[in-house]
Parts: sequence; C-alpha cells; structure tokens
Amino acid sequence: MKRSLRAFRLLLFVLILVAAATLRFTHINWDQFQLTHPDERWVVMVADTMKWPEDGPIRLAEVLETAFDPVRSPFNPLRYPPNPGNPSDPQAGQPRNYSYGHFPLYLIVTAAHLVQIFATWLGETTLAFPAWMQPLHTVGRQMTSYAYLPLVGRAISALADLGTLLLVYALARRVVCHATYAREPFDCHAERVNHSNRVATADQRSISCVEATDHEGVLRLHHDESFGHALCWRD
Repeated sequence: MKRSLRAFRLLLFVLILVAAATLRFTHINWDQFQLTHPDERWVVMVADTMKWPEDGPIRLAEVLETAFDPVRSPFNPLRYPPNPGNPSDPQAGQPRNYSYGHFPLYLIVTAAHLVQIFATWLGETTLAFPAWMQPLHTVGRQMTSYAYLPLVGRAISALADLGTLLLVYALARRVVCHATYAREPFDCHAERVNHSNRVATADQRSISCVEATDHEGVLRLHHDESFGHALCWRD
C-alpha cells in the first residue's frame, strides 16, 4: 500500500512538473525578437554592453583592474561602459539609470556566454553528434547577441519557476511528514454532549473526522493519517 502511494505521489508530481515546463517553455519567443516589454528591453540593452575588458595585449592585472573599476568597468550596470572604438563618446563612463537587480543581469550574461562557448566548441570538435544537436551550434553561437539575450533570460526564468515547484513540493512533504510521524500521537478523548451537537474542535496538528453515536451521545475524535501517508512513508 505504501509503495503504491509513493508511486502515485511521484507520478502526480512528475505530471505537474511536465505540465508546468510545457506551459513555460512553449512559444518562449512570443514577441518574435521585438522586445516589446520595456523592462525586459532595458535589461537586455544593459546586458548587451557587458563585455570582457579588451584593449590590446595588456596584462591580466590591468584587465582585472579595469574590470573592478566602477568608472571604467564594462560590468557596472550603473555606468555606460567605455567605448574603445570611439574615445570621444560623451556617454562613456557616465552614470546610467539601472534600477533592476544585478544578480539576474549577471546570470543572463554568464549563461549566454557559456552557451556560446559550448556552441562554438560543437562546431570545432571532430566528435560526431546526432543531427538534432545542430541547432545548438547554429543558434547557440548567437546567444550573446541583442536579439537572443531575451530568450536566455526567459529560459532562466522558466527554470526558476520549475525550481519553485520542486521547493514547494519538498517543503510540503517535509511539513506533512513531520506532522504525521515526528510528533507524539495526541490522546483522543471523549466528551458527553447532546447527540444533535456534531461540532467538535479538531486538534490543530492533525486531519480529523468526527463521529457521533446517537444512542450514547458521545463525540469521538479520530486521527486520520491517510493524507500523511500519501506524501511520506516509512520502510
């Protein structure tokens, strides 16, 4: 019985997860590269300016110094990055209005570059891959471009939603198992009342049902663990 409950629980959760993934990843390019959402568009515009400092054959120490300089760093979303191609650019190094979180911004840029590196490797390696992986090479090389950065962010957002489902499931299972097994079973007590009064206060820690006997007028409180067994089990 417990094994069947466990299998049913896993199957139900997998179905919910598959349905959620289908809804979140279907038609992910819903605006056809138009970037019609203003907040998303500004985040992508800032992400598109984030490049590793490159200014000729300079030493790593100088690169790191530039990267961590808040005025010159191309990683600082609060300032416009320097423009080596146009040293007289009036916006270079000037404050930039960016009121969104930094972590999602860096995550999008990092993920896009990792996908691009992997896609480039697929095109250069001599290993044989199935034909269905060809789009990973052709599309993946463009993931750091302005048009494809929104798709990276949307995919990360969808994965975060699926992670939320996993977290809620884990928390629910832990809470139900704790309530079902970790606490001492409460003592059910009987109280003589009128048989027409079928109202009883259930213990806060359990799912209960109330039975009333018509002849004796006794309300009995019974602990029902069937719901708990549906989420957790013991070997």
